[in-house]
Amino acid sequence: IYVRKNSVSGTIVASDTFAINDTSLDAPASFFTVTASKAVYDEGELIEIEVQNNGAPGGIYNYTVTGVDALDFSASDPLTGSFNHMGASHGYGFILDNDQTTEGPETFTFTIDETGDSVTVTINDTSETP
Repeated sequence: IYVRKNSVSGTIVASDTFAINDTSLDAPASFFTVTASKAVYDEGELIEIEVQNNGAPGGIYNYTVTGVDALDFSASDPLTGSFNHMGASHGYGFILDNDQTTEGPETFTFTIDETGDSVTVTINDTSETP
């Protein structure tokens, strides 16, 4: 550090060095832990998602579901949404439709947009085209 006389560009009248210790806490590896009740689901089942807090600040968070489309659900479950995080855990359910359409296995991914924390499960195609 320099001490100058009369201005920021004036004559240096004293100088010294010092260390600045970073005492801030490291951010967690993830702000949320996102889990599913199991890794593989069959059509007709309920996908259960739990979002647990790992130190995320309170506020509104958005989520996106990818790998599937709205027709894969028997209810009008949205593929996007939001939740007001107040420090607690949050649960979500998505009811898979027995759509009688041969699609093969699908991948369902639930992602919190702001943090990237996510979980992915496999959906077995158990209701094929008649």
